[in-house]
Amino acid sequence: MRKHIARSALTVLAGCAAAGLTLTSGTATAADGTWSISPGGSFTSTAAGTPTFTVERSGQKFTCDYSSFEGSFKSGTNLPSTGLGRAIAYFENCNIAGIDFSRADQVSLDGAGSSGSQVGFYLKGVEQGVAGQCKFTYQPGSWHVGFYDNNTDVMRLHNTATVETASCYGIIKAGDKLTSVNDYKLQPAQFISKTS
Repeated sequence: MRKHIARSALTVLAGCAAAGLTLTSGTATAADGTWSISPGGSFTSTAAGTPTFTVERSGQKFTCDYSSFEGSFKSGTNLPSTGLGRAIAYFENCNIAGIDFSRADQVSLDGAGSSGSQVGFYLKGVEQGVAGQCKFTYQPGSWHVGFYDNNTDVMRLHNTATVETASCYGIIKAGDKLTSVNDYKLQPAQFISKTS
């Protein structure tokens, strides 16, 4: 059963690319212009394959039992790029050498651009929470990056997070970068486009 763990401020992501659409973080801001979303409303999704987090310093990988990405989009046309949706990314029972964590990261989705069938989002951190033996927080003020493909209905979350504080038996330390790339097939399917 999903752990609805307490959440506090989220982070991260820099320099991610997907099939011709490139986004960067740091001073990232939502794109100008307007957007169209149909049907909008609530969505659910589960990560394909085995979700993982990699500690860049050591190359060690946490493998997770489960991950989901769920929330809601606005619906309609001529929508401003800021606050197109809200979602929570859950990661449960992520484990290495018997040390585990679970996370719930809440984000706001801002439109960032489009290329062909793909649209990009900056996922602005709202809250984050972690449970388990391995506890850590991300540095605040950065962004997650997401890419949604209208042809496949898949949202790819491509993250590189910098750890701010850590209590994880030395496996994760403050200043470490954690990377993860996970694909989520949204249900129901959405059609999202930048219209101006």
